[in-house]
Amino acid sequence: MRTDAKDMTFSLAVAAFLVAASFLFFLLVHPYHLFFKEQIRLFIYTFEYTLSYLDKPGALSCFTGDFLTQFLYLRGGGAVVVSLLFLVEWIVATRVLRRFGCGMMTPLQALIPIIAEWFFFSRISYTPATSVSLILASLCFLAYSATGRKPVLMIAGVLFVPLLYCLAGAGMFLLALLVFFYEIYKRRGMLWPGFLIILIAGAYPLLVRHAYLLTAGQAYLYPSAGWQYAVPGMVMAGLAGVSMCFPKLKHRVTLRTFTFHLLALSVVFIVSLVYTVDRETEHILALASESYFGDRDRVHRLTEKGIPPHPVAAYYTNIAMSQRGELGDRLMEYYQPGASGLFLPVNPNTTWFNIFFSSDVHYYLGDMNMAQHSAMLGMIFSPAHRSSRMVKRLAEVNLALGDSTAAEKYLRMLDATLFHRKWAARMRETTTGKRPQPVTIDTIRRAEDYPAALKVLVKSDSDNRAALDYLLCYHLLNKDIPSFRSAFDTYYKEKAAYIPRVYGEALLVSLAAGKASEKEFKSYKFDTRLVKEFGEYTALYEKADGMLDPVRERFPSTYWLYYHFARMKEE
Repeated sequence: MRTDAKDMTFSLAVAAFLVAASFLFFLLVHPYHLFFKEQIRLFIYTFEYTLSYLDKPGALSCFTGDFLTQFLYLRGGGAVVVSLLFLVEWIVATRVLRRFGCGMMTPLQALIPIIAEWFFFSRISYTPATSVSLILASLCFLAYSATGRKPVLMIAGVLFVPLLYCLAGAGMFLLALLVFFYEIYKRRGMLWPGFLIILIAGAYPLLVRHAYLLTAGQAYLYPSAGWQYAVPGMVMAGLAGVSMCFPKLKHRVTLRTFTFHLLALSVVFIVSLVYTVDRETEHILALASESYFGDRDRVHRLTEKGIPPHPVAAYYTNIAMSQRGELGDRLMEYYQPGASGLFLPVNPNTTWFNIFFSSDVHYYLGDMNMAQHSAMLGMIFSPAHRSSRMVKRLAEVNLALGDSTAAEKYLRMLDATLFHRKWAARMRETTTGKRPQPVTIDTIRRAEDYPAALKVLVKSDSDNRAALDYLLCYHLLNKDIPSFRSAFDTYYKEKAAYIPRVYGEALLVSLAAGKASEKEFKSYKFDTRLVKEFGEYTALYEKADGMLDPVRERFPSTYWLYYHFARMKEE
């Protein structure tokens, strides 16, 4: 009784640590990774949608995984879901390892595959479906090993493999490995039953891949996005194999063995956390998600902390500054990767990650046709091709365009969701959005011709200050001073009560390069302090003779520094 009580206390302590650690990590350290996983998927409560999961292997794991993914939309919901998944997987792993005779250290040993999965769960492409697949495979093994008679055991093994592939996809291979080791462990010398299961598991995906419309590689991996995501299952199977091969290590529990297990797990856990924590991507996803949630204050606080050197981070920072009317004054205070910090380019070399976010600026500026085009591409190239965020964007765009029929198609999809139905109801009540009105001027242009699009927006709505700022900043970031000055003189000069700092710096460059007359110079409303700084900068630049550091130390956030030293990346 005392031993059983100690086992129970020990197991409860390990479980409590696992749940607490995973909950706090995904609540405080990596919450936006989980938010984004929900945004690139869509779970709809309809019979037709449920049947669509049968089109691919792993139907039950994908269905369950997507069902759980919808709860990642909630603040704190993702941390709860992941912690519960880890807990269930740990419980099942503990039972599996004990089938191989593991002793008191089993609760600690069962943490190893969880730690491996923890590492992958912090990646965008890893989904709850893969966790569910491992759990289903482990449960099937427990059912298999619970059948005592040999004929029944073999029939169960043969039937479990194709059934599990249909329900759990690649998790089938974990079952095959566990059965292989178990047959060796229980019936030494009887290798053919285990080899039969391995053979069936290896051949079955190839036999049915055409029915599922999958390549050979996809057939062996689905629902995982890559071979590396098989590591947690391989670790679990490896632990079973090690336990089987070293029977003397199973039951002896000493202070030395306990300390060794604890230290080894601590090292693995810490190393995994070091490689797991991706603060740069988390910051980018935080900017993207809070912009999507409409929390401008939180976006502002995130940008004030600084941004990582990534186009998407600059992209959302520029949108936030434009919303606050600060783009012309503070453009150079943040990392700017050229014009791709204003518009995320969509071309054959663009990642799906950038394509997914590309519609936001077009919708913000009022270019609804391009917003719809980019949203469609974002839906197509996202991993699941079903995105709640893109469906909401398409509904918004079509409502703004006045196409109620198309908008209703997307709103009905959201009506069948758990957490987006209220948003759909609000959109039906508010038919006029807060964005600029759609373009009323017809034009034919290339999708990547952003200046032409911005000029159309400005001509269509003279009050569209955001489009005008983007037009001016686009020319500045491309170092196209003549086009900037032409646009400034045409659309901005007569309306401006003052000249924003970055625009003033660029105008001074233009006037100095063109050796403007005093009359021409006085036609602009320059701040006298800015003119004085320009003189100081010019003197320092000439004295530095092309050296960056002296100039950057004195004028760190100026357009002059960008103009002279930033290197433009050639497409």
